[in-house]
Amino acid sequence: MVILAILLLAAVLLALVYLTGGHVHNFHAIWVLLAVILISAPALAIDFTAPMVDLDGNPFTNDKGQPVGATLGSVAENALLAAYPDEGSLPGEEKVKRFVLARKIHEAKNVELSAEDVALIKKLIAKDFAGSLVTGEAWSLLDPASVPK
Repeated sequence: MVILAILLLAAVLLALVYLTGGHVHNFHAIWVLLAVILISAPALAIDFTAPMVDLDGNPFTNDKGQPVGATLGSVAENALLAAYPDEGSLPGEEKVKRFVLARKIHEAKNVELSAEDVALIKKLIAKDFAGSLVTGEAWSLLDPASVPK
């Protein structure tokens, strides 16, 4: 949807340039607007109810082999709400930002996030979970293009 909006804006820009013979008065303003849209564009909606599964496609289990019901949302929420030893002096504003993001994920099935929010969640999941399975599965669900095939 974001790509479609960008393509539409680019088409309008090209039409303006063509129709005015290249004499668009606010040409630079249009490019700035396009850049702002690109930077602030939300990512696609992410399904945080997606189950976390192992390499065989089975749900995560506890030590007794029982499914734990882990979802992308529960993993992301834990990572966002955790305290990290290397972040002892994390400003209150950043803590609140993480809390609000965790609450947003908790309260909705599909959440539209900015690229910045997705990057933060990916960073914190990698920091919070020691094993590669959780990080790899979570990143695959959050940002499939970031995980090589």
